[in-house]
Amino acid sequence: EIFITTKIPPSHFGYDMTLKTVPRFLTELKVDYIDLVLMHAPALPVVQKNNCDRRGVSRSDCRKETWKALSELKEQGLVRNVGVSNFA
Repeated sequence: EIFITTKIPPSHFGYDMTLKTVPRFLTELKVDYIDLVLMHAPALPVVQKNNCDRRGVSRSDCRKETWKALSELKEQGLVRNVGVSNFA
């Protein structure tokens, strides 16, 4: 049995971007679901601008959008668990 874990990098945070990124992971990995998707380093400064920056969304609200999208993907069965990593 394999437990698949992947991360959403800060450059891909935001509601719409997360909803696009996870299905891309599924396609690339050729699986129907991912066991665990982590928000990677959500408190660290983003080196490059992300979708939230371009829309004028605060970092805090951007993290909330990302979490909301991951929660919805979990409800859909595309993700089994969600979490954070490197939250400094």
